[in-house]
Amino acid sequence: MSSRHWTEFLYNRTWTKAWYNAGRKIKNNYFTNTEKGSLACVLYVIRDDQQSILNKGFYPKSELVVIQTTDEDDHVNYEFKDKQGRVVLKRVMDGSKMLDTYFVYDDFGRLRYVLPPDASQRLATANSSWNINHELLQQTAYYYQYDRRGNCVIKKLPGCKAILMKYDMADRLIFSQDGNQYEKKEWSLFLYDAFGRHVISAVCKLRDQFPM
Repeated sequence: MSSRHWTEFLYNRTWTKAWYNAGRKIKNNYFTNTEKGSLACVLYVIRDDQQSILNKGFYPKSELVVIQTTDEDDHVNYEFKDKQGRVVLKRVMDGSKMLDTYFVYDDFGRLRYVLPPDASQRLATANSSWNINHELLQQTAYYYQYDRRGNCVIKKLPGCKAILMKYDMADRLIFSQDGNQYEKKEWSLFLYDAFGRHVISAVCKLRDQFPM
């Protein structure tokens, strides 16, 4: 991947003439990543247990495309994309401070973790690993888990109990349960007609929880 960069300017046609003539614009610069500084990006991977993440240090040089965007008020942010076109990092600059949100994928390209700045700042130690049950991830991270057919069966938001989802053989959502429903042993139920159209939503109570 070439280390050269280029620049483009974007103008909004709705701006006033004075704003336009003053040169207020959105500017995009294109780079590749480095191994230190504002163009460096941590490489997170999913471990074999499919629930833990590992910080493997920084991506090697020139592995990612980096888009630097400077808005009309000279605020700067960066977006890092891998060779599959997936966004792996969004970085917002607050002066010299970097506010990083990381997106972590598994080997199938499915989004598994979103690490907001509060999480990524505390997970910065290279060669360290954390499980979703760790208190830090429970309180700060977004987590997604999938079944063998690629359906999302667990969605965990920061500080909340997980949302559970069950599907039928046609990969249609038939049961879901949030944290409040978990305490009441309730599930949301979704039924479909012969053409696969969603026709009924209801809330039901089950004596036992589904195995996950």
